[in-house]
Amino acid sequence: MDIDNKIYSFSDLTDKTQEYLKMPKRPVNGIPVLDWPKAGCKLNIELISDECMKIKFFLDIHESKLQSSILLTAQPDRKSATQARYASNVMIRIDFSNNQELLKHRNPDGTMIYGNHIHLDVPDYGSKFAVPIFQQDIIVAEYENGTIYPFFESLLRVDSISDKLIRNYSLGV
Repeated sequence: MDIDNKIYSFSDLTDKTQEYLKMPKRPVNGIPVLDWPKAGCKLNIELISDECMKIKFFLDIHESKLQSSILLTAQPDRKSATQARYASNVMIRIDFSNNQELLKHRNPDGTMIYGNHIHLDVPDYGSKFAVPIFQQDIIVAEYENGTIYPFFESLLRVDSISDKLIRNYSLGV
């Protein structure tokens, strides 16, 4: 796939992923409070859709352990990933770091992606295919603050997850 100039959109996703993302979903266990995981931890939230209760949907968040970079001051490097999936099939995954040099991905066609990127479930490649975060219009942050949180909020909207999910964001420390 030539990704040089293309802007990827919702219609580029597989038909099944498009259908599943449009299904309204809510947490299986009522209305939980989502506490953003600390460094080195994961959080998996099981979701259900009243349109098809047989399908198991999940919202996953992973915070890598903090690493220190010494420039002029010690600054912790954060790598975060969050994804929407059904069963074990990833529909969309966001890989984000405040130090973009930490993120590299090789697509199945051999293209290298550097920096913050999004994995998309596209025909022929599935979610092994990624594009730079700025080269798609599916997950779009309404504001930029140097964290994954605004992109996560966009993922919740794209994945039609109930707005009753209460989010507590931490500094990951």
